[in-house]
Amino acid sequence: MSSKLPKERNWIILIILVLTMVSWTPAPAATIMTRQTLIALDPGHGETDTGLISRAGIQENQITLELADMIAAELSEGFQIRLTRPPEQSGPAEKKSPEQRAAFANQNRANLFVSLHLHREKPGQAFIFYYGLAIPSEANQWQTQPLESQSASKRMAENTARHFKKLTHVRTLVYQAPVIALEGTLMPGIMIEPFSLTQVPRSEQAKKKFLQPYARTIARAIEGQFINTQN
Repeated sequence: MSSKLPKERNWIILIILVLTMVSWTPAPAATIMTRQTLIALDPGHGETDTGLISRAGIQENQITLELADMIAAELSEGFQIRLTRPPEQSGPAEKKSPEQRAAFANQNRANLFVSLHLHREKPGQAFIFYYGLAIPSEANQWQTQPLESQSASKRMAENTARHFKKLTHVRTLVYQAPVIALEGTLMPGIMIEPFSLTQVPRSEQAKKKFLQPYARTIARAIEGQFINTQN
């Protein structure tokens, strides 16, 4: 018995070593790494560029940023969100051009670009744009880059319009146009003007109540671009 003990001990040690090596063998990268879909939200205007200003003194750049923050909150659990401009600072800040905003989305390798603006047309209308050129041959490379994702951009625009139908008293129109805000993007993108600035209430509580359905609708439309279920 004493002569067999070392051999049995050796076998036990060998088995432990093999099990240890197996347990520490790294799994393939695809099985342990996940990448959330990244959405670039572009609150129109900002910094020294106020955009439209209502008679009540409400500025477009403030509303688009608040709307973007609400959309980001709606999508926070399933998506990574990047805003092309941060919250307004107390001091002056450098104005970002459309090219810089598109470059920001490209550098972050966003899967979708959504630019938010407002309009001053008749209340109760929403406008959704995806990129297109009347004469592509006359455009430079920066302008034609979005054309590579045009079909996906059109699908996103139409999907968003379907979701907007759930909002009562909103007439939604979809257009293909050479939108400057979408030039240079390397991913599908749309520009939304969901409502007129004249519709925005002055009080903070009423404003939040007004913006929330639009934020929720846009968030559901973004989700619908990447999943098959409709919310």
